Amino acid sequence: KWRVSGIAEQFYVLCGYGQSGARLARALDRMGNRLVILEPAAERVARIAIQDFASPPLTLAADARLADVLEDAGVRRPHCLGLIALAGEDSVNQAIAIGARVLNPSLQIVARAKSSVAKVNLESFGGVVVISPFEEFADKLRVAVRAPALVQVEDWLTAAPGTPCPPCVPLPRGRWVLIGFGRFGRA
Repeated sequence: KWRVSGIAEQFYVLCGYGQSGARLARALDRMGNRLVILEPAAERVARIAIQDFASPPLTLAADARLADVLEDAGVRRPHCLGLIALAGEDSVNQAIAIGARVLNPSLQIVARAKSSVAKVNLESFGGVVVISPFEEFADKLRVAVRAPALVQVEDWLTAAPGTPCPPCVPLPRGRWVLIGFGRFGRA
């Protein structure tokens, strides 16, 4: 809490340091953003200290669903640009997003939601950008089938500065068989 109160530049609060959180943290760091990372698993938090960050993030091994933890992470501070909820469970991301919205109604919040119910709940709460990984991947696959060069350009434009242009990977033409019709198959 003391170290967060000393941040004099803009920063983001990242809740969850799994695969997605770790990749996003590195990308945000390469783009020059300061981070405060909340992760309940102490072993994941310990790994952050030995990773190569231009601006080492402040970390806290704690449950981001708790209002005092979010407050300690700086969600009410004027330099906090936004909060990203990337926990593994939709219910956790919902609790984090709603808690942050209550603490700071003007804060930009992005939350991952795998289920359509969680997505609708968060969207109806208001002020939360909800990202469904299944819908995002399905949409990217749809574009890749029709216009692979468009995916190449999008990947290049949304990559961290200095990233080389990725190769264009055309997908095979013809008929496709979709196996499985769960959350991802439906998307």
